[in-house]
Amino acid sequence: MKFKKRGDGAQDAVPAPEEAASGRQKPVFIYIIILFTVAFALILVSFVMHQRSNQQVLGELHNNVNAIEELQDALDENLQLQKAIERAQKELSSTEEQLESEQAQRKSKEDESSALLGLYCLQQQYSAGDYAQCQASIDQYEKSGVMDALPKESGNADVVSPFQRYQQLKEGVAQKMAEPAE
Repeated sequence: MKFKKRGDGAQDAVPAPEEAASGRQKPVFIYIIILFTVAFALILVSFVMHQRSNQQVLGELHNNVNAIEELQDALDENLQLQKAIERAQKELSSTEEQLESEQAQRKSKEDESSALLGLYCLQQQYSAGDYAQCQASIDQYEKSGVMDALPKESGNADVVSPFQRYQQLKEGVAQKMAEPAE
């Protein structure tokens, strides 16, 4: 039996069943590879975006931590300054008390000096025999209270205290003023 050739001499080739099955599997395999590649690419993109988001959040957290540290440093400095202010205020009040004490002592010494000067003037007037001027000076000293600042005690037992001398002069002037003029 002779076979006829069909057409140009090319035979219709009918693929064998094995070839047909492997031919259909190739496009499915390529499709699955493409799907896995796309899925992997999407997972990779998602990972990169998540990392970038995490880095932004970490950057913000780092900025917040830096701000909190700066705030803590400022609060610590503020606390130190408040303690320094408290120490300075205590020192200032102590210094003010010391100043007031020294001013009181100085005023006391000035009053004493003024009283001693007044006593000296009174003695000079008494020695000169100007009893009317002595009485005027005594009245002026009594009004001003300057003679209250005279020391009540002297440093030496043999010497009369300035206050006692003032009393003696006052009594002497009173006696001389009471005597009739000759």
